[in-house]
Amino acid sequence: EIYSTGKISLPNNLFIIGTMNSSDQGVFPLDTAFKRRFAFEYISIDFDSHQDKPEFSTPKITIEKEKFTWGEFAKTANELMLESSIVSEDRLFGPYFLSPSELKSENLNKMICEKVLVYVWEDVLRHDDRSIIFSSGLKSFGEIQKKFLRKEPVFSEKFMTQINSERAKRKDRNSQEEN
Repeated sequence: EIYSTGKISLPNNLFIIGTMNSSDQGVFPLDTAFKRRFAFEYISIDFDSHQDKPEFSTPKITIEKEKFTWGEFAKTANELMLESSIVSEDRLFGPYFLSPSELKSENLNKMICEKVLVYVWEDVLRHDDRSIIFSSGLKSFGEIQKKFLRKEPVFSEKFMTQINSERAKRKDRNSQEEN
């Protein structure tokens, strides 16, 4: 029918939903064009709604011999980056910055290093104060990678205080649920 008439019609109940992350560097002109033509729905970052999923709630990230969840790690980094007022909201971590299959990885520290820490070092804090997240004595990502994978300290004192607070909240929630 399309071939013979040269026309195509779409039903009224067809909706096309597209997503985009405005922090991806090559999409700014496209992002602006879409904003002029379509309505946007803002979806906030929400780790709490994923607490019942094991891949989000199992402490598998080892930092200085302590274990943390992806949510604890990401929420801590997000809070510190926002607090600094130099990082925009679209550069923060959402629950699915690491996919559920990535979070199920046996060696989650390797994934954190290869995907998360390099993103923070090279993209988010490239031109800003990296001591928001990392120890101030670290001068290269190579140094961070070696130390992190050996479970040596790489994070700032403020980061460690904050992530330990997040872990304490999780333990309190878990003990309340058990009672």
